[in-house]
Amino acid sequence: MRHLRSAFVLLPLLLAACGENLPVKPDAQAAPKAAAVQNPAAAVSKERYYTHPGALSPKSNPWGGTSLRLGGVSLIAAAMHSDDTMAVWRIDRDRSVTELAQVGVGYHPDHVAALQGGKVAIAVEGTNKLQIWQLDTEKAPVKLKEFNTPFPTRTVVSADVDGDGKLDLLLAPYAGERVAVLWGKGKDVFSEPLMLQAAPTPWYPTVADWDGDGRLDILWSDWDKGSARVYLNRGKRKFERVMLQEEGKGTPRQMAVGDVDGDGRPDGVLAMSTLPFARVLLNRPEGVVVEEIPAPSWGYDAAAVAKDGLVVLGEELRVILARRGANGWERRVLSAGAMPSPLMLDDVDADGHEDLIIFHSGRGGVLIHYGPLWDNAQTLVDAPAR
Repeated sequence: MRHLRSAFVLLPLLLAACGENLPVKPDAQAAPKAAAVQNPAAAVSKERYYTHPGALSPKSNPWGGTSLRLGGVSLIAAAMHSDDTMAVWRIDRDRSVTELAQVGVGYHPDHVAALQGGKVAIAVEGTNKLQIWQLDTEKAPVKLKEFNTPFPTRTVVSADVDGDGKLDLLLAPYAGERVAVLWGKGKDVFSEPLMLQAAPTPWYPTVADWDGDGRLDILWSDWDKGSARVYLNRGKRKFERVMLQEEGKGTPRQMAVGDVDGDGRPDGVLAMSTLPFARVLLNRPEGVVVEEIPAPSWGYDAAAVAKDGLVVLGEELRVILARRGANGWERRVLSAGAMPSPLMLDDVDADGHEDLIIFHSGRGGVLIHYGPLWDNAQTLVDAPAR
């Protein structure tokens, strides 16, 4: 089995089970030289579910999660969908890993969002509940409260949308045509939902100041209908809908937002799950300009955008990195397991580089690739992942 020199989190028990004598902390000083690789998934186990040798809880299928800083360390919380649990790990600055707990939360948890003060909100789709938990760096989390949601929730996002200093929550349905906004009142209390019209299935809402007016707007793609939209924040909790992509243009499983062309405006990246590319929506004063990032094989299931504009795209058994240049999109590759979706970028080890957290929703646990991501990736050769 060939191991890429990207910096993975490695669990001692997993290493022992695999019979591998690998260091827990790889050498972060020497960036690997980029080299062409015909099949980057060679580092992935060919057992059922295609688990990656560096994954946390590799037999679980986290449908989503979050990372947060607490007490000088990072905590990762993941919604283990089939296990009906929330798993929590502590990642120290030396990249050592401590599993703090897997606590029962109810039938089919789907996603986790970070709140203030080390708290998280977890959406439990199967029970139609949202739970608030207090995390700790040394022991298991404590459940504080739970309340009903307006629909079985697939994704929960936290952000101060109305700018009042209190975190609000965005809820996306497992199946449905509306996104709910719960206005924060403080002390983990939220308002009745404001419903924003969508099309099936708006799984991954996000926020950004799309029009540059200083307010956070709400954006998402409608997976089943092919559309993408932004609800422009007009203040006083009022919104105006603008379509960024009309229906019938593929299956955009997720839209990520970030400044990919360096002009100071957020752009959109659509992970197209049944088309051989990701669609980039460049946010220009004259309107949206469309570009495409080719997919090596059959399409993308997840997207994220780094602070420096690096685009990260999840494809089966690997993650594609794309950087926009004068001659188009240059791409590199990192290894992954089955269904690397969703993706999250955060500086887990506090070294100044964004790290990539992969939640393998198809089963394969949680994997961390440490930054600098572009330097640690390999040159891509377009070939099937398996």
